[in-house]
Amino acid sequence: MPIETIVLIAASGLAAREVLGSDESMPGSQAEFDGWFWPMRTLNVGSAVYMPSVSDTYSAVKTATHREHHGCDIMFRRKAGGGPDQMYPRNGSEGTANYFCPHGLDAICPRDGKIYNCGIGGKGEWAIIDCGKPIAIFMTHLRGLRVSKGQGGRGGATVIGTVAFSPEDSQKLNHMHLEVWRNGPSSAHVDPMPYLTKAKYS
Repeated sequence: MPIETIVLIAASGLAAREVLGSDESMPGSQAEFDGWFWPMRTLNVGSAVYMPSVSDTYSAVKTATHREHHGCDIMFRRKAGGGPDQMYPRNGSEGTANYFCPHGLDAICPRDGKIYNCGIGGKGEWAIIDCGKPIAIFMTHLRGLRVSKGQGGRGGATVIGTVAFSPEDSQKLNHMHLEVWRNGPSSAHVDPMPYLTKAKYS
């Protein structure tokens, strides 16, 4: 088990053998994909409307073209012609060549559930949302948490905190990191994309 996983389990208060929302349901059951929302709201910049989008995808293992990444990163894709380059320059703290993410945006609960735990770690403030069998959601690169352990969370409505960046990132790139854990703690991560493709915008 990677050291980051061990540290995360310890920091989040999860025992290595503990299973969040575990059951024997088969992957892909329709109920798993119901009730999802994108964890950032749509964004109006001038007359343009931007939808949250995955800027960096999931990878269970390191490959020749992609780093090991146990979740996905969420920003806003620039439109043809570059999008709002003057407001959110490329390769700054609020943008890359193809994506941007302003400071100060709300991180929204992606699905109904309960705040299993929350806190601060090496990658910023974080929260774990137990959505019931068999799904839990981990969100990080946050600041200013506005929830507490045991609190209920409403998908598409409850503000978890503010989208920020990983303190370990030299660029301090503003974005959200989101993981989906299925039938287990952080070592049971799965690709979030099948869930996000069913998610509603708020």
